[in-house]
Amino acid sequence: MADVAFAAAIRKVADILGNLLVDEGTRWYWLQDDIRWIHTEMRRIQSFLKDTEDIQGNSEGVANLIEEIRDLGFDVEDIIDTFFPKLASHRNKRSLGCLSTEVSCNPISFTFTRHKFGMKIARIKKWIEDINRARTTYGNTGNTSREEEQDLRQSFPHVEVPNIIGFETQTEKLRAKLLDEDTPYCVISIIGMPGLGKTTLAREVFNSVKQGFQCYAWVYISQKPRLRDVLQDIGGQVGLAKEMREESLEANLFEFLREKRYVLVLDDIWKPETWDALKNAIPCNSNHGSRLILTSRARHVGVHIGGENSLHIMEPLDSGNSWELFSNIVMTPLQNINGSFLSPQMEDTGRQILEKCGGVPLAIMVMGSHLLSVEGTLPAWKRFLGSMGHGRPEILKILALSYKDLSQELKQCFLYFGLFPEDHEIPATKLINLWVAEGFVQTRGVQTPEDTGEDNLHQLISRNLIQVVRRRFDGRVRTCRIHDLFHNLCISEANKTYFFTTHDNIDSTYPKRVRRLTIYHSSICDYISLGCHTPSLRALLCVNNNEEILQNKQLEYIHKGLGLLRVLSLEGVTFPPTLPDAIGNLVHLSYLELGRDGLVRLPSTIGNLKNLKTLDARQCNNLVLPTVMWKMKEL
Repeated sequence: MADVAFAAAIRKVADILGNLLVDEGTRWYWLQDDIRWIHTEMRRIQSFLKDTEDIQGNSEGVANLIEEIRDLGFDVEDIIDTFFPKLASHRNKRSLGCLSTEVSCNPISFTFTRHKFGMKIARIKKWIEDINRARTTYGNTGNTSREEEQDLRQSFPHVEVPNIIGFETQTEKLRAKLLDEDTPYCVISIIGMPGLGKTTLAREVFNSVKQGFQCYAWVYISQKPRLRDVLQDIGGQVGLAKEMREESLEANLFEFLREKRYVLVLDDIWKPETWDALKNAIPCNSNHGSRLILTSRARHVGVHIGGENSLHIMEPLDSGNSWELFSNIVMTPLQNINGSFLSPQMEDTGRQILEKCGGVPLAIMVMGSHLLSVEGTLPAWKRFLGSMGHGRPEILKILALSYKDLSQELKQCFLYFGLFPEDHEIPATKLINLWVAEGFVQTRGVQTPEDTGEDNLHQLISRNLIQVVRRRFDGRVRTCRIHDLFHNLCISEANKTYFFTTHDNIDSTYPKRVRRLTIYHSSICDYISLGCHTPSLRALLCVNNNEEILQNKQLEYIHKGLGLLRVLSLEGVTFPPTLPDAIGNLVHLSYLELGRDGLVRLPSTIGNLKNLKTLDARQCNNLVLPTVMWKMKEL
């Protein structure tokens, strides 16, 4: 998988360089050829990442090459953000827009900066040449595709699943709908996040009604199905003659099913386009009482195929059914082994472990199986509970399929949820403004960036990756949250790519390339006191309801040591009465959230923040704004 952090960096830098070629070519004549060459090579590397997406986890050579490309992308982004404002300030006949700032125009300083920048560019050129040689060597290695990986997940209707808990009412409801003789044709779309038991429910319903139909079939679709193989499979199961399956398959299967009363299951269908291709062979306006059952992680897929009325939305198990499932897997076997009931302390620890599973049957079963493999003592269970923080690989691997199916833009938006604490209720407006500030949102047509960001949020909700907590009076999302299991996935993916880290994970050896830092279990003052060298930070978020006081000396660390920040969100932090003038040095800042009351004046240097799009000072009740703010066109 082409990891989101460096692929986004490459795209952003390639766009910047491309704009410079168009808009500023004459002013950068001394670097024009180098800029054009780097721009072209970065685009080629992007294509390489996309082409090798399915084999990156299966080839050590490719994995090492990806690591090199990641470092390259980060370095180029850092160089552009560091040097272009300095160079642009010396060429002030006309502004470079988002890259300009006010600094000295000393010719000696300019010559030194230009020379240093030229040396950096030469090093980048050499680095790209080395990567290109490595691409030739490793670019075609590895042959295990995602489709082979998914074969391990293929479902079958005859496989019995033990410990089915909490599905009785749902099974009866769907069974009654399928057997309703007054309905000539119906679709049931079973929708939900991974691990809720969509396939298990579909299997229970299918097996209970299939004998009442003239023919029936169960097929597994997956993310990248071979459509002809799927249709061949359906044809074989419903009884279409072999010779009719060899030529004109779609037409023959359509004619065969049109005269039958069939029930068909499409398990794990990901995209509306897949159905658009399949429906040429599957009559969906039959008057013979045929039925179609599908399972999908995405709500919009169910709506596309069967309409809103077809939807059966699955929810996590309630606490009672969760405990019953957990007890069947763990408690009962242990009691049989020990010959006695578990102690109240172990039961309490078991309930804490269960709470981490969030009512997801797959998580309960995986965690329960692991728990049976450890020593059945209270200390062992507590150690197991402590190790659950970032999720189990078996669960993360299944959840990651939903992440891999996202576009590059949506991947970045999804990972941002990991910057907030577990179970945190996130205001949708704040989230979207953060995405816009980071440059994650690519505008489409006449839409504003905020409109596009709202569309992105709806897509993540439709794919059951994000949960709506509250809506506004007009139906729009007011607040949302991410399930704990997906939160673990965000952290896992972010750790691979330096997308973000939490303050708890920062130490003196942490890679300086980390792009985002979030602080919610500890203190921003503690982080500053450590003097961690993280000069490449683009976002610093403090999600904290504790009253924490920042002094001017600590603010100076942010201004001087984190000059590439685009996002500075200091929720719950109390400031001195006036921010230092040095706030105006954060020329890349696009989002600024100021914390609790205490701040009463912003310096006029805030007018230097030409990129600032969002200033959130709602908690500063007595704040006086400088007049220069009314001239900030991006705000």
